[in-house]
Amino acid sequence: MPSQSVEEYLEAIYRIGGETGTVNTCELATMLGVAPPSVTTMLARLTRDGLVEHTRYKGLKLTESGREMAASMIRRHRLSERLLTDVLGMPWQRVHEAACKLEHVMTGEIEERTYRALGEPERCPHGQMLNGDENEPLIALSCAKPGSKVRVVKLAEENEEFLIAVEKLGLVPSAEVTVSAISDSEICYSAAGTEHQIPIDLAQYVWVRPVE
Repeated sequence: MPSQSVEEYLEAIYRIGGETGTVNTCELATMLGVAPPSVTTMLARLTRDGLVEHTRYKGLKLTESGREMAASMIRRHRLSERLLTDVLGMPWQRVHEAACKLEHVMTGEIEERTYRALGEPERCPHGQMLNGDENEPLIALSCAKPGSKVRVVKLAEENEEFLIAVEKLGLVPSAEVTVSAISDSEICYSAAGTEHQIPIDLAQYVWVRPVE
């Protein structure tokens, strides 16, 4: 069985680069909060074990085995978040850190039993898919056009401060939003009959789809 640190590295690579994207060591060190030499040491181990491919000056990417392991950890993390919110009643802005611990102790049997007990959910509380990539084209709210109507699908950031902010702004998954105006610094919109403004730098983490 892989160690928790190996699982964390694979998950971080997947989160940054997706299934096939290339990641540089600085990005990885920043996400994990570790020193670059520590990343270098772990990458040597992951490369040796056939979990990543590391090309000097080009970065690294997951191998097929690495992708499978990382996708499994992502699924367990998001399923843990659903368990914490739907069953234990934890606020959605606080479940990320707890799920980071639960995902490492969730066995395959517990994972599948939890999935069925929760009614086979498609997404985590923040709208991220449990299995695989998105099944529909999405855009960031920061790219929406004035006058358009969109529905919030997922949030690309999970830190507590961000989630508290977007909840106050009515930008939770499934919320319908009507964009009224866009400037260089903010987007004006209405949600549930209330007018709001959100800074552009936050709106880029809110992913939506058009409402016909």
